[in-house]
Amino acid sequence: IKDLYAPLLIIQSKKDVVVDPYGAEWIIKKCSSKIKELIKLERSEHPIMVDIEKLKVFEESYKFIKRMTNN
Repeated sequence: IKDLYAPLLIIQSKKDVVVDPYGAEWIIKKCSSKIKELIKLERSEHPIMVDIEKLKVFEESYKFIKRMTNN
């Protein structure tokens, strides 16, 4: 993780029962990237891309990519 320098976006649900949400916080703290964002979803469960907040996942991903490509 300390060798991770690329821009990083992590989107994690607080209600995820498969992946411990602490893992996302740990990655954000330990990675060396200067550009890193952690977005926490409130209502979704594990499959965030098909759950109730899927539009937020897509919107946040799109915004992040746009910022990284200066578009």
